[in-house]
Amino acid sequence: MSNTSTSKLSGYFLNATAVRALKSMVGADRYPRYVAVMHSREKVKQLVAALDNPAETTYANCTLTRNGNTGVAVPFTALRAELQFVWECIYLFRAEDVPQQMQSQWLTYEVTDFVPPELSEGTHVKLPLDIAPPWEALPPAYVGCMAQPGRLALLQQVLKSEVHLEPATLLVEDRAPQYRAYQAAALGDLVEGARDRLEGGGQPYWYCLYDANLGAHPLLQPYWRRFELCRVGQQEH
Repeated sequence: MSNTSTSKLSGYFLNATAVRALKSMVGADRYPRYVAVMHSREKVKQLVAALDNPAETTYANCTLTRNGNTGVAVPFTALRAELQFVWECIYLFRAEDVPQQMQSQWLTYEVTDFVPPELSEGTHVKLPLDIAPPWEALPPAYVGCMAQPGRLALLQQVLKSEVHLEPATLLVEDRAPQYRAYQAAALGDLVEGARDRLEGGGQPYWYCLYDANLGAHPLLQPYWRRFELCRVGQQEH
């Protein structure tokens, strides 16, 4: 049973000057419920960098009701203390907590909590590394590439010694077998700084594999059109 809850909040993007002014207007009992960014790779990276503990943060989907634009929201208290009422982002309040003189200017956002599902074994979604969210916020289960010698050799360069790669098969029917065959390493088998090294090579070979049940996660959901299902491990015949 899902415990997902949705609420409508009033929000506005506030720059450093505006947020300082807002802080002087609101009382301790009218702090923001959430802060948010509209979804993009760079905005999400900035959001995660502003968090006190990205791995333990509760993430939520955020939708601007007037046009359906999507974003990511986190509880205001998840921000690092020194960035609360300082960081430039969307501040989300209950409508009744917005200062009277600002209410006509603020926008309505719908915020839906994400309830992590139970993870399943074997079935994953594949997402290009270059748009995958920061690993400290949402670590993939595996990192992999197509099972071609040149690419595998590059992948081996960022793995710990004597790591066993797992076969991963795309669950698609419109490609020849050699284009459905991948190899993947568990995230814990990568050396420190592996992501920077892979991205720094400038080649779009690399993919993150997430448990398929995480496809609705706020940090992944905008990319659902890019998902391809795959199964990790030896196939039974």
